[in-house]
Amino acid sequence: MKTCFAPLEGITGFIFRNTYHEFYGGIDEYYTPFISVNQTRKLKKRELEDLLPENNRVPRLIPQILANNTEDALAYIRMIQEIGYDTVNLNMGCPSGTVVAKGKGSGMLRDLKVLDNFLESLFYGLSTQFFEPVKLSVKTRIGIRDMEEAPMVLSVLAKYPIHEVILHPRLQKDFYKVPVHKEVVSSWQQTLTAPMIYNGDLNSPRDVQDICQSYPDLQGIMLGRGLLWHPSMLNSYVEARNNTTEIPSVCPPEDPKKLKAFHDTLVARMLETMQEPNNVLHRMKELWFYMGCNYPDATKPLKAIKKARNMQEYQLAVRSLFLS
Repeated sequence: MKTCFAPLEGITGFIFRNTYHEFYGGIDEYYTPFISVNQTRKLKKRELEDLLPENNRVPRLIPQILANNTEDALAYIRMIQEIGYDTVNLNMGCPSGTVVAKGKGSGMLRDLKVLDNFLESLFYGLSTQFFEPVKLSVKTRIGIRDMEEAPMVLSVLAKYPIHEVILHPRLQKDFYKVPVHKEVVSSWQQTLTAPMIYNGDLNSPRDVQDICQSYPDLQGIMLGRGLLWHPSMLNSYVEARNNTTEIPSVCPPEDPKKLKAFHDTLVARMLETMQEPNNVLHRMKELWFYMGCNYPDATKPLKAIKKARNMQEYQLAVRSLFLS
């Protein structure tokens, strides 16, 4: 069963992916933060940099797009293919209100007839306009507001030659506030011919074990926020499984020296690559929103990180945190 790292906008760019894989590893596939398809049909500079094979030192990278217009989507898929990728992931799961309002992300699930027409024309375009085939996977939620939508979403997806379905079994309205609806996983597996990857609330080694044992026919699992909270979480699961010891129900404490080395390397690489230090500051603050849970008694340094106005103030706050 393969392991995948979910994309998180503003955090999991190529510098983070490379650094995480160097220090922690254990991931078979990484996904890019979504590329928002638009009528310009041009990749932004940062999107191109994030895709370039020479910038990515991970086992496998899957570009993800956010789209609801067939011709625009095909144009972006063609550009991505020309860079060297043979698989693209369509984001049908983002619950953000601004994304949903544009009919993208999980907003695509609001009108299943429109979704059906989009997928029909998209797969037709992929089969007729591309000399070299491109595989399309989807990452989806199960509906917008009601669990009764789940089988209807499933019936649409089951019609098409989707490479893989990454299932996040929540409704759009759930965001991340309610438990995942695991009860739909089996019915989706039974109906889909496409392999399925499970995503959602894999936040401890025990969570990983429970999903792998409950659904052994999954193609893989996708982890996201759990690896930001506890970067070594997956390593802890593998170590306990290989040693046939009890799988921890909570994440063991992070190795403070390793976490510091990971942080320092990440910051140094970002400062070296990115032109604006304030962009580094913003991204690291977002990361500490998650990693801060490893320092429950360091309220003052964490608050100083959050309030830091520049990299100098940030570095002082982080130094204080690592000494706490």
